[in-house]
This record gives sequence, C-alpha cells and structure tokens, in this order.
Amino acid sequence: MKKLLNPGSALLLFAVLLTSMFLVSCDDDDPSDKEVSLAGVWTFSRLSAEVLINDSPLFDWLKNDMGLTDDEADEFENLFIASLTDEFRGTISFNEDMTYLSDMGDERETGVWSLAGSTLSLSPATGSSIELEIIQLESGTLVFEFQENEKTDFNGDGTEENLNSSLSLTFTR
Repeated sequence: MKKLLNPGSALLLFAVLLTSMFLVSCDDDDPSDKEVSLAGVWTFSRLSAEVLINDSPLFDWLKNDMGLTDDEADEFENLFIASLTDEFRGTISFNEDMTYLSDMGDERETGVWSLAGSTLSLSPATGSSIELEIIQLESGTLVFEFQENEKTDFNGDGTEENLNSSLSLTFTR
C-alpha cells in the first residue's frame, strides 16, 4: 500500500483522531492506523518543569531576590524539582468506563475522565477538576502538560509572589 502521509502529517492526523479515543487498526503499514488507547495503567517516569517567580526563572529569582550564591540557588532549585517529582511518582489508571484511579505521591484519588481533542479533563470525586493537554499518546508513552499559577509568600517577607509553573509529565506502560 502506498503511504499517504509523511511522519509530520501523521502526527497532525494523530492529534485530530485522538478525539475518538481509538484509532482503527488494519493489517497494512499505514502509521495512522495503529490502535492507541488511553485506557490502562500508566506509570510516572519523568517531569520537566519551568518555574517562574514574579516572571523570573526560579534560579534567577533565588540569586537576585533571595541573595543566594549560584551553588545555593542550584541546590534549592534541584530540591524544589525533586519535591515536585515526588508528588507525581506513582501510577494513574484510566478505565474503559471513563473512571480513573490516581495513586501518586502520598495521595490516592478516584474520579471520572473525559477527552475532547487533546484536552484531558480529570474530575475527582472530591476537589476541583483539572485540564491537561496531551502532547503525546503512543502505545507505551503518555505525555501531558499543564500550567499552574498561584500566589504565595515564597520567601516569608509578608508579600505574595506570583508562582507560575509549566509542567510536562511523562508516563509509560
């Protein structure tokens, strides 16, 4: 069978077809025809994070606003990212009946999930819903991103700083 798509076009088509949750599988070599399902158990494997405080990268803010040395800022940033990583360490199971079970960090959560385009919505039994942007969904890899913005008195000076985090989480099965 003649290939209809180059790899770049196949990726774009894949994102569009994600809305149906399943891609139909055939016996030919067309890369867009492989069945991929979100359902299953996914294990956390990696976190990438960009953290800004008052619009400055965390490292720069620690040096410029907190007066830390390069080594101290680097150590603090590494500890902060390690702490974030620990919060996501574990598994999340997406069930065919549109329920999920998340067992990450020290928390266990159940709820329902839905998918609209590449936006994955998680609605826990208790608490607020969260929307995640699926960046990659292949048979063994799930990558999604989300942003979190909050105000907190990060340095204890009585003034709240703007903490903006952009997180990319990779799961495997």
